[in-house]
Amino acid sequence: MLTWKKRTSRIISEDFNKIFTFIDFLLINKKMSQINFKGSISWFPPNPKDGKQTIVKLCYYPDNKFMFGIRKEYTDLNNITEEVTPLCTHILGVPPQSTVKFLGFFVQYNKPDLEKIKTIIDMMPANSKY
Repeated sequence: MLTWKKRTSRIISEDFNKIFTFIDFLLINKKMSQINFKGSISWFPPNPKDGKQTIVKLCYYPDNKFMFGIRKEYTDLNNITEEVTPLCTHILGVPPQSTVKFLGFFVQYNKPDLEKIKTIIDMMPANSKY
């Protein structure tokens, strides 16, 4: 069993940091590492094939808007796209890798959105292909 040590983000927004902590807690059990960027946080597998390939992303937008996303290529490889897509409202590319597509939705720090995030993360297989 892994032990979880609370990590922090560089983004100064109480709600963003609460959402980040929630996601980080769920993904540490899947052995995911995370990196803070200027406007987002990315999680990636422990031994990515081609460098640090983001699987899950939490983005910060102006006016305290946040977007949760999971890499579409990952959902396709793991045969979970059909289950994930109905929970998401957007397909987005995030700079600087705008060609990489994520299935996502705007998220707030509330129970329905956190449950949706948990549902998606729970769909991620323990021995995922990526």
